[in-house]
Amino acid sequence: MIARKLFDLMSKEDQAWALREGIVEPDLAVDPVKVRKHLLRREKDQQNQFLSWMNLHDVYQITPAGDRASTIRPGHPDHTLFHYGARTQLIEMKREEGVLSPVQQLRIAELQDRGFDVRVCRSSAEAMAAAKEYL
Repeated sequence: MIARKLFDLMSKEDQAWALREGIVEPDLAVDPVKVRKHLLRREKDQQNQFLSWMNLHDVYQITPAGDRASTIRPGHPDHTLFHYGARTQLIEMKREEGVLSPVQQLRIAELQDRGFDVRVCRSSAEAMAAAKEYL
């Protein structure tokens, strides 16, 4: 059996394989709701890592609070970064297997049409690399 700690370190593809093969701890394999919550928690961890990195590098940014309704338009990317020289970058974070909703696709296309740099990143490392282009 694969322990939760090892499962957490596995790639999404390996996690899916382990679940299909039934070789993970019972609490992950039996309850698909727990698996979904686990994956969402990993996405939140990626978001928090990126936020910590931005704070460390003094990146001025706006990120909606996760504990209450946002006043930003529906579909707006997760992070709006304001770089020196009046340059704005927007980053939407998704899990590896995550897909943009139709409203997110529409909002991203609208922002790109207005000349904004909008990125969809699959990890905190990818988001940091995108933001570093402006530092």
